[in-house]
Amino acid sequence: MSITPEQLAWLNFVKVSSLPLRRITANGMPDSVASGCIVNYCGRKFVLSVSHATGNGDNWAAELRHVQGRGTEIYRFGNINFLREYNITDGSGQDVDFSYSQVPTDFGAWFQVLDQSGAVQSEEPRAEFAFARHEPDPNQTFAFAGQIRTQILSGDLLASEMVVYPGLRYERTDGGYHVFRLPVPHPGHDAFQGCSGAPILDMERRVVGLVCSGSIADNTITCVSLAHYGAALDAHILVSAEA
Repeated sequence: MSITPEQLAWLNFVKVSSLPLRRITANGMPDSVASGCIVNYCGRKFVLSVSHATGNGDNWAAELRHVQGRGTEIYRFGNINFLREYNITDGSGQDVDFSYSQVPTDFGAWFQVLDQSGAVQSEEPRAEFAFARHEPDPNQTFAFAGQIRTQILSGDLLASEMVVYPGLRYERTDGGYHVFRLPVPHPGHDAFQGCSGAPILDMERRVVGLVCSGSIADNTITCVSLAHYGAALDAHILVSAEA
């Protein structure tokens, strides 16, 4: 099947849409991986992800770029914020699979292609999005990307497989979560490990949510809705402005 130049440009954009996140251990190497999304909002910059991946925030960092002779530059998050949703009628509550951290306005990361010696062959900035609460358009096609099957090859060498998953179709919304049908049979959860927190975007390059789970039985991917929970950033800005 052939693809149009517009579709190819979209897939290339999806490739740089997610930000690799790592939990760094005492020896400087990661022991957990996830994905995130860079957004700009009200003059501030945030990295968004999902709380089941980033846990309590301890020692999580964003992978920025590789510098030959020095290794990988990272940005360690000072704080990662989480949400809990409460029912004002009966006082019950539940955790929301959404996390975020404000980062400096000059924060930036790069998608790089390296050769076997570690020399940078090409690089381009990772995508940054103007934060908005877009609902999924049923007439659109959706995609996400991430780094999977991350392995530590030696004491200071990490390898990941970069993948793009296009062709998702919006199916339904359950509460604060959107459900999308995969275009092919679900390949198993290992095929998506590391994509949690990656942005799901349509062909207009609008982010509607962040990958948080999948179902092999239903052949679906679920994401937390930014339209539903995006008010958390407004609350964060309001509180920090008053502090």
